[in-house]
Amino acid sequence: MKIAFITDFHAQFLSAFPVINHLVVARNGGAVIFDSGDFLGESFVLDALGPAIFERLQEDIFDTLCPGNHGFGQCIGSPRAVCCNVVHELGNPAPWQMIERGDIRLGVIGIIGRQAFNATPIQERAGFRFVDPLDRLPHAIRAARQAGANQLLLLSHCGYNQDIALARDITDFDVILSGHCHSDAVSEWIGKTLVVKAPEMGGGIGYLTLGVDGVTALSFDFAPDPTIACAPALNDLRVGLAQAVAFAEKEIGPLASTFSRARKERQVFLQNVLTALQMQHPNHRVILNLNVFRDLLPTDILTEGALYDLMPFDNMLVTFEWPKSDLFAQLNALPEEPFAQAEYDIETTQRIMTTDYVAQTYLGLGANDFTIVAPLRAALARFLTEPNHNVQTAI
Repeated sequence: MKIAFITDFHAQFLSAFPVINHLVVARNGGAVIFDSGDFLGESFVLDALGPAIFERLQEDIFDTLCPGNHGFGQCIGSPRAVCCNVVHELGNPAPWQMIERGDIRLGVIGIIGRQAFNATPIQERAGFRFVDPLDRLPHAIRAARQAGANQLLLLSHCGYNQDIALARDITDFDVILSGHCHSDAVSEWIGKTLVVKAPEMGGGIGYLTLGVDGVTALSFDFAPDPTIACAPALNDLRVGLAQAVAFAEKEIGPLASTFSRARKERQVFLQNVLTALQMQHPNHRVILNLNVFRDLLPTDILTEGALYDLMPFDNMLVTFEWPKSDLFAQLNALPEEPFAQAEYDIETTQRIMTTDYVAQTYLGLGANDFTIVAPLRAALARFLTEPNHNVQTAI
């Protein structure tokens, strides 16, 4: 059985179209194609073209995929999706699927990790409940074996280190295809189980050959040939990407001088963002998770594409009262991601400004517990290009 696999593609259709094309060509040639989560997610490409084309692509490209925290809602309803450790009040997703090639009957099981599930936007996982994978995997393994599976493969969106630990606890799998952790492509044998993670962000494709006795070959292609003819199933995408390019190149305006001077200094730039929000909302403590911001701005002209690259997650700015404790210290003690707060002179205010993601994921607040101020991306575009902005952060 020939297998090609990716993970954490994050909708990099413009920069990594050859990866997608190679997957479709390989599938048309008889290979089995897997994804370990985060195929879609936040992207101006999705906003420009609409989600329907990409939901259809999931069926055209993959034999099986598991959900990640990005694009969870678009993935979990796909007939290709498997996930044994989330349950839904109206019916659970398929826990596993069988794929047959010759003498190989491969049972493919999917899981998502607790941190990834908790990082999924609240509205996308509404009605779903997380269950520890160690509690659910024995049931899925037993069901696949009883159906005749002679090989087992796990699609995991838990993180590479977690999958290494899982392979030590559950020794039934021939292969674990790992995702979610955003590190270099890695592989390791744990007993008879190969734990392997493909290149991320469209950085390449992993290839496996699976024989009756397990894995017989493993390789990676970090630069798929861009000259291979476009697969017919991708014609609509190729045409649509030209529209997305036009959207990405649309200019919002020149950066205000404060942000232009700090454009290449990530920490200073982000502190200026916090200070700008603080100046607009002087009676609040402004606290943001720094992972909401990604790439630095490439030029002094802000474009729609650069704004998305800077902040792919369009969270809402929200406010609420928090009289319980020093919230910044509480959040900064969490291991999941870094936080920062604006420098301010207010010592006693209990009014907090942050994002709905932070309020719901880390503080357990519901939609009725905070007030929505504005989309963060729109606020960011406004003050990044405001010519008279007077942010007094040292450069």
